[in-house]
Amino acid sequence: MSPPPHQKRLHLAWLALALGLIVYMIVLPAVDAARKRLQPQPSMRVLEDMSFAEQVRVRSAEAFTAVWFFALGGTIGSFLNVVVYRLPRRQSLVLQRSHCPVCGGQIAGRDNLPILSYFLLGGRCRMCRAPIPLRYPLVELTIATLFLLLYFVQLISGGANLPVREPNHYRGVVWIIFYTKWDLVGLYLYHCYVFCVLFSWALIQGDGHRVPRRSQLVALTIGIIPPLVWPHLLLVPLHQPLPATLAANPRLAALAAIGTGCIGGLVVGGWLRWSRSRLSFKAETAVTDDPTVGCVLLGAGLGWQALLSIAVFTLVLKCLVAFVSRWTPRGRHIPILGVLFAGAVLHQIFWRTGVHHAGPWWPGPGTGIVPLLVPVGCLVLLGMLARRRWWSKPGVLAKDIDGIEGSIATEGVDRVHSMGITGFDRRDEC
Repeated sequence: MSPPPHQKRLHLAWLALALGLIVYMIVLPAVDAARKRLQPQPSMRVLEDMSFAEQVRVRSAEAFTAVWFFALGGTIGSFLNVVVYRLPRRQSLVLQRSHCPVCGGQIAGRDNLPILSYFLLGGRCRMCRAPIPLRYPLVELTIATLFLLLYFVQLISGGANLPVREPNHYRGVVWIIFYTKWDLVGLYLYHCYVFCVLFSWALIQGDGHRVPRRSQLVALTIGIIPPLVWPHLLLVPLHQPLPATLAANPRLAALAAIGTGCIGGLVVGGWLRWSRSRLSFKAETAVTDDPTVGCVLLGAGLGWQALLSIAVFTLVLKCLVAFVSRWTPRGRHIPILGVLFAGAVLHQIFWRTGVHHAGPWWPGPGTGIVPLLVPVGCLVLLGMLARRRWWSKPGVLAKDIDGIEGSIATEGVDRVHSMGITGFDRRDEC
């Protein structure tokens, strides 16, 4: 009896991964060693000056470290699936075992492996054979890719994408991970936390739910405390040069930067919320589609300068999505928090480039009037452009959305669900 098709694809994936590791850890060092024997010449690269055995060890460490960070991201993504399912339903995140919502059977540890379990089970519950939504492995894969992306772009690159601070001279797994640079590791973990919270909020709003206020406060508190304890987590200061009082007390300067970022988040979030009204495919989803809390989190964690840049990226992406949607079938509504997450990741990759190479006309450490007016002007123009109805398919007008929001405020959030916004009713919590 031949194995099912999904098992064949899984075996091919494992085989491709094994071949890739063999090529990277053994074949490439062998080629370098042979080339070095045939054409000996001095080189400035450390790997090329190593012996074959040393290259194998270093490349093996690099490969397995990358796999470890990818697996860490997948594990966090699996937990975010639980968060997105349970938070709107006021269920405990830690006191309740993962179970199938159809048959109620508890999910065994072997069936709770991120990404892999979905393919091993053929996309169905082991006990009742109910289908598992494809969204679960996609969320895990997204967060795993995010962790791996920041691992390469920010961590082992020595902070090459980070503004203000000078990138580390010695880079790579050996110098950053094994000879641990705790400042870079702290920045990596802190930024991963901010992006994961933002992504989970986007999924909750995409399901038509409001993010619970208590969860917002807890997540914001967790995001604010680390920079107060370790001020170096806030890369871009409030302003440069700092006043003497703030310069003498780094924690006070961090508190001022966080407060300014939170206020900026309220303003920018309100503007994004206003600009998205005519882009919504459904008025009902627009009721819960509020990016304000996400902007507050980004302003507190990355600074008000980064928040302005991210908001510009977000409006550009949102206009592109709405423009393309004119020629594509209607699909699932994309909450603006999801676009904000994409803009934040894009900004993270080019953060240093924007601050240091576009500094005269873009917000940075020493922002003056002109660098402040440019992004604000872009936000105003893009926001007004995004609100125009012709960008998207004819839908609900802003005044209709305002009327629905008023009725929701009087009748309760359950009114949203009666309109058909129930999210994923049958889904696995693993």
